[in-house]
Amino acid sequence: MRWVKEVNLGFRVVRKGLYIDGHERADVAAYRHEFLALIEAYDHRFLVFSGENMEVMAWPADGVEPLILVTHDERVFSANDGQSKLWLPKGEQPLRKKRQGRSLHVSKFLTDVCGRLALAWKEYDGWWTAEHLHAQVRDKAIPIFTAQFPGAQALFGFDNATSHAAFAGDALVAKRMYLGPGGKQPKMRPTTYGDNVPQSMVYSDDYENEELRGKPKGIKAVLSERGLWQPGLCLPGFVAQRGLLEEVITAAGHKVISYLKFHCELNYVENFWGAAKQYTRKHCNYSWAGLQETVPSAMSSISFTTIRRFACKTQRYMDVYRKILSGKAAEYAVKKYRSHRRIPVSVLMNVNALLN
Repeated sequence: MRWVKEVNLGFRVVRKGLYIDGHERADVAAYRHEFLALIEAYDHRFLVFSGENMEVMAWPADGVEPLILVTHDERVFSANDGQSKLWLPKGEQPLRKKRQGRSLHVSKFLTDVCGRLALAWKEYDGWWTAEHLHAQVRDKAIPIFTAQFPGAQALFGFDNATSHAAFAGDALVAKRMYLGPGGKQPKMRPTTYGDNVPQSMVYSDDYENEELRGKPKGIKAVLSERGLWQPGLCLPGFVAQRGLLEEVITAAGHKVISYLKFHCELNYVENFWGAAKQYTRKHCNYSWAGLQETVPSAMSSISFTTIRRFACKTQRYMDVYRKILSGKAAEYAVKKYRSHRRIPVSVLMNVNALLN
């Protein structure tokens, strides 16, 4: 046990808190700097809430288009996900189910202006896919936002899941292409090169070789048409290809941003899910019928005031990260000064001294 203590390890009860592993990884630190700078550049367009119950709402200056953060996340509520602490006779253990049981998958959008976007409650059979999310954004979230906030622009925030960066079926993605023509490779959308010279990714219906008509061209033919049949090159149209989710949102005149890896504290919908899970554990009997009844009530139980406080807390985290605090120092500063959207500089100067 001696060497365990020498490497500063201790035996303790595991509790949830700020997850800091990976915070200083080079790619994470670089994107954190970029992400925080972008949010700060938008700061003058955000609505600001204050007051004892966060009821005072300050709009941007006259002539500035309001920008409203619409943050997204998903959560699974399982039928066998009950309380972990129970009153039991000494020496006895509860008979637990081996599996999670039947589950509800909830995909939710929050704003600090109106709380939850009023999307219709929907249960999907099977896995929740990128196609489900794209349809939810295109057919529900964007139309509801446009109707609820005319004259405002949305900034949709999603976590860094690979499914959120999925491409459309006809997107210009080189790794989907074969070297030669035909086969099962997808038929990609047209593009341009050079001085906006149009190029089709599919052979025309009147192409001289009848066997190739209507078939995808493949990498070699596409590059040869451009005089670029050389290894190791990636064409600009392919480099600039955006995911389908980003295409859907920007086409509607809104913006999109991805949250940082390892930084769930910057997405306040995580706090929302924590409160919803806590309510569910207290009020649900964890039958399938009970889960269907309780989960919507759990989400409705979280007030505007609470959601705005969650949002304010994420702003404090961003503020301390901009001021070079991290890890325990950042968590201490955010928890100690709960009523502020920003942490005073004089306080930050003393935080490290208080912790050491």
